[in-house]
Amino acid sequence: MGVALSLVLVLLPDAWRAALVEGLRETILRPVFALQRTGLERRDRLADPAALRAERDSLAAVVVARGSLEAENRQLRRLLGLAQRLGSGFVAAVATNVPERATDGLFLLNVGRDDGVQPGMPVVTGAGLVGMVVNVEGRRSVALGWMHRNFAASAMTADGQAYGIVRRPSSGLLGLEGTALVLAGVPRHQSLRPGTLVVTAGRGGIYPRGIPIGWVEGEIPDPSPWQRSYVVRPAVHPGAIDYVLVLGPGRPGLVTEDLLARWGLSAVPVSADTMPTTLPASSNSVPVQPARRPSAQPRLTPPVRRVEPPSRPAAPVEVPNIVGPPAPAPRPDTGTRPDTLPP
Repeated sequence: MGVALSLVLVLLPDAWRAALVEGLRETILRPVFALQRTGLERRDRLADPAALRAERDSLAAVVVARGSLEAENRQLRRLLGLAQRLGSGFVAAVATNVPERATDGLFLLNVGRDDGVQPGMPVVTGAGLVGMVVNVEGRRSVALGWMHRNFAASAMTADGQAYGIVRRPSSGLLGLEGTALVLAGVPRHQSLRPGTLVVTAGRGGIYPRGIPIGWVEGEIPDPSPWQRSYVVRPAVHPGAIDYVLVLGPGRPGLVTEDLLARWGLSAVPVSADTMPTTLPASSNSVPVQPARRPSAQPRLTPPVRRVEPPSRPAAPVEVPNIVGPPAPAPRPDTGTRPDTLPP
């Protein structure tokens, strides 16, 4: 029966055979094709999550690599711009964390004594201050970053109105270890606003004046009654210390220069007097202005007349007697002469 049906289908014209096959698919074979389609879809659904995870992981890897590449390009651009503004007096280096001491704020630099690097030279990036060189060998050196417990630098606000010391916060202070700095020693009469830029002050002979350190975030309690302390957000993130510049080689006088303009900031004159021109006014008082000196008026000098003292008669001059005692006064003449002379 099956063989006869097959022969009939073979001998039928193509148009009839196609119509017959289509009718069989839509009637007798329809459940079979539906079951086959369901099985294929289920297999695709089971295989799809693994493929999606693989594609997602590949895309995430590309995004992460691109993000790190963009960050590295930004660092290199800023560093290149800083190098162009400095002109000379620096050595470019690659910084890597010291093995097993990554959290101590120590970095290995691939430059050393052969490149002109010496202990005490500042280390910077295009964003600001990193630290200074503490140990030097022939072709490498060790740098101390702002995260180290011994870091300290004289600092001031960018306008030169307030001075202090930037250091690492003490242990347990608001949980700021390794993430922020503290600006201490600011006089009590000076209040800093959040966002104020803090730069190196150039005192101490280590860091030149004008290197950005960070921005003020807020005030913290200070036990001293005559000074204030502020939290400073560092300009250089610990994870962005890959490419640095060591300042000083070939430029001995760099430590005495003002580098504020090298970071695109406006330089301010050095002033020894940091007292404000006006005192901070309280909420219930009238602002006190400094006393003004009266404008200078020309002084009129009267004509000088010479006054002669009145003439006085000359006093008689007494002549001292250097001969002997004074002679006795003559006796009155009585007209008679004594008979005998006095003994």
